Amino acid sequence: MAITDKKKGVWGLDQTYNKINQGSIWDYSGLVKFMAAGQNNKGQLGQNESPSTRTGYSSPVQVGSDTDWVLNHYGAGETFLAKKTDGTLWGIGNDEKGQLGLNSIRDGYSSPVQIPGTTWDFMFVSPSNGIQGTKTDGTFWSWGTTSWGQGGQNVSHPGNGGYSSPVQLPGSWATGENKHTKFGSAATAIKADGTLWAWGYGADGRLGQGNNTPRSSPVQIPGTTWSSVVLGNSGEFAGAIKTDGTLWMWGKGSWGNLGLNDISDRNSPTQVPGTTWDRAAIGSLNVFAFKTDGTLWAWGYNSYGALGLNNRTEYSSPVQIPGTNWSKVAPYSSGAAVTMLKSDNTLWASGRNDQGALAQNDRTDRSSPTQIPGSWTEVAPTMNGFWAKIDA
Repeated sequence: MAITDKKKGVWGLDQTYNKINQGSIWDYSGLVKFMAAGQNNKGQLGQNESPSTRTGYSSPVQVGSDTDWVLNHYGAGETFLAKKTDGTLWGIGNDEKGQLGLNSIRDGYSSPVQIPGTTWDFMFVSPSNGIQGTKTDGTFWSWGTTSWGQGGQNVSHPGNGGYSSPVQLPGSWATGENKHTKFGSAATAIKADGTLWAWGYGADGRLGQGNNTPRSSPVQIPGTTWSSVVLGNSGEFAGAIKTDGTLWMWGKGSWGNLGLNDISDRNSPTQVPGTTWDRAAIGSLNVFAFKTDGTLWAWGYNSYGALGLNNRTEYSSPVQIPGTNWSKVAPYSSGAAVTMLKSDNTLWASGRNDQGALAQNDRTDRSSPTQIPGSWTEVAPTMNGFWAKIDA
C-alpha cells in the first residue's frame, strides 16, 4: 500500500514476502530477498520510479529480483548500501553529494547501482552524506561530504562538498564490523596494528586529542590495543573498547551519554567502569554495550524510551537491559529508537514510533522491548528504521 507521509525508510533482507492480516503482519518463506519500506523521496526504496512518481510504502516491497544480498553496513539518512555475495557493492537513493561513489552527482537513484570494486568488506554510511569503507585487503576508502575534513584526505570542502568517487587513505587498516565509523563531521578507524585514529571536526574533544582542534587527516589517539570503535550524534562523541575489555568514552557528554555518571565533556578517552566490555553501538545520543557474559547495558538519551528500560529517564551511567541472551543491537541514528536481536533469532524494538519504525503496525511509542514477528538472523540500523535478514 502506498503512502505519502514522510517515513525515513526501512530496508531488510528476508524470504518471500506475503501480506497477511490485512497487510499488517509479515510472513516469510522461500528464497532470500531484499525488502524496503518507508520514505522514498530519493528513490531509496529501489522501485525504479521517476522523481515525480516516487512515493513511500507502509509495508515491505522487494528491491529488484536478486537474491544474493549481504547485510554488511551501518546505514543512515537517504542513502543505502548493500553488498552481494560476489563482493560487489551497490548503492541506492540520495547522491547529491556524490555519496554513491559514481563520479557524478544527481538527485538520487531509484534502483541499485554498482559502486566500483569487487572486494568490499564493511561500509559505514553517515547521515550527513559521507561514506567510508574497507576492502578485504585492508585498504581504506572514503567519499561524499568532507566539509570538516572527515574524508581524511588533508583537505576540507566547504558547503558540504566532497568526493564523488572512492579515494584511498594511506595505511593498512583493520577489517570487519566496528573497526571504523563515520558520523556527521568526524570519523575514526583502527589500523591493522591496533592503533586508533581520528579526523574531522574537533569541537567538544570528539577527536580524543586533549583539545578541540579540527584535523583533516588522521591523528592517533593514544594506545595500541584498540579492538572496536563507535561514534554518535554528528560525531560529537565516541567510544572504543580495548583488547583487555575496558571501555573508553570521549567528546560531548550533555545527555550522560559518556557513561561517566555526569554530563561533562571529555577531550581525551576516559574509562567507563568495568573490564568485561565486549562491543558497543551508539545512537545519536545514547549508547548500548555488551559485556562478555552476554548482558546488554545502556545509558544516555531516553526521552522516547529507546533504552528499553520501561521508562523515559536519562541515565549517565550504564544500566542493564533485562535479559542475558541479546546478540546484536541496532540503535537508529536518530537516537530515538532501537532494534535488538536475541540469540533465539527473535527481534525486538523500543522507542519512538511516530514513523512506524518499530514495525508494530501502529504509531505508538514503546519504552520496553516489543517483539517484531519473524525469525531473524541479522539487523542493522538506518536513520529511523532498520534493515534485517531472515533465513529459512
